[in-house]
Amino acid sequence: MKLDCVHEVPGHGSWLKVPLGKLDTERMVPLDEEILELIDHITHTRSHGRPLPHPRYRCPAQFLFTHCGRVHLGQQTVRAELDCAAGLAGIAHITPHQLRHTYATALVNAGVSLQALMALLGHMSAEMSLRYGRLFEATVRTEYERAPDLAKQQALTPPTGRASLPLRDITAEKTGRTPRC
Repeated sequence: MKLDCVHEVPGHGSWLKVPLGKLDTERMVPLDEEILELIDHITHTRSHGRPLPHPRYRCPAQFLFTHCGRVHLGQQTVRAELDCAAGLAGIAHITPHQLRHTYATALVNAGVSLQALMALLGHMSAEMSLRYGRLFEATVRTEYERAPDLAKQQALTPPTGRASLPLRDITAEKTGRTPRC
């Protein structure tokens, strides 16, 4: 992630710009105060160095995570650091993908909609997101009991005309062109 990965959207809080992933999707993820404080701490304590070549575009960029300010952290380094942290916490080997799966499952069980889950995970199809979430029976029961009341409220309440988040201003539409640095 680049150093300028956090964006303030007026009236909608702070968002993390997640760079292009393996599916060539870029997405915005909302941040809470605790995570903002952690990112601020990392930003202020990280080793500063000169801009490094971006691994995808080769143009100079400042990265949030670096090793001694000279090298951006690759996948293997992140995996090794996560494995070390797991060992210090007294738990077995874990991978970044396992954390992603745990995150998705917790969101599903907290009642996050499939559409929101797809946006947070950067998925293009429901099938991709559905394989991450495993619903507890209690979650299914709660949603079942909530649905009729919610449907009645929506039928009796006119639309509010809420404005959607202006995310296009932050993440340009996918044009197939290489972004400028």
